[in-house]
Amino acid sequence: MSNSDSGSQNSLPDSPFFPISLDSPNTPRIHLDDVKQNRLDEKVAATVAEKGGVNYIQAEYVSQLCDAVIGSDNNLMHELQPRIKDLSPDVYYRALCLSLAFLKRYKMTQTVDALRKEFPDAPKSTGYSRASELDTAFEQLFTTSENSRELGFDKRARQFERKVSEMYEVAPTWLNDAMSVRSTRSIRSWKSARSAKSSKSKQSHRSSKSPTPSGSPSPRK
Repeated sequence: MSNSDSGSQNSLPDSPFFPISLDSPNTPRIHLDDVKQNRLDEKVAATVAEKGGVNYIQAEYVSQLCDAVIGSDNNLMHELQPRIKDLSPDVYYRALCLSLAFLKRYKMTQTVDALRKEFPDAPKSTGYSRASELDTAFEQLFTTSENSRELGFDKRARQFERKVSEMYEVAPTWLNDAMSVRSTRSIRSWKSARSAKSSKSKQSHRSSKSPTPSGSPSPRK
């Protein structure tokens, strides 16, 4: 008589999730007392994680979750429905194309699948036909990011001011405001310098108008 027929305590519940008895060599718990097998299990788990297996499982989970959530009439799913921003600004569209090209290059099909489920109008063509074009785009982004770290607020503000002024035939009034693109510290320094300069100018003006001391010869005309 088999263990299942005899009601042995070594059998798992009759369920599709527990089809194997504890005596089965396929059950992971049988490895608890097997040092070599435990080491092999650990190596397999580490290798799977190193090769992106965990990421693959997670991506597949998100893709299947999209199937269950998107378009669901369940009120509990209302807050999980995708809310796509307006992609009419060129920067958003270009960013989406760059992201899709990256995902496609590295064959992240589950993530691309989930993205298209959430946003069916996502562009089919990214505009990057070669891997070298994608590499160049990322290199430019990284270079820009590194350079921006080295720039202080004032320098970035000045660059922004120049770019904006190039958009107008006649620069707007606010661009002529010396304080509009300055940091708080810079504004304080600028005001202090202007105040000192003004005081010095007033003092010089008073000195030039002071009367000639008595007994001193008047300057010749």
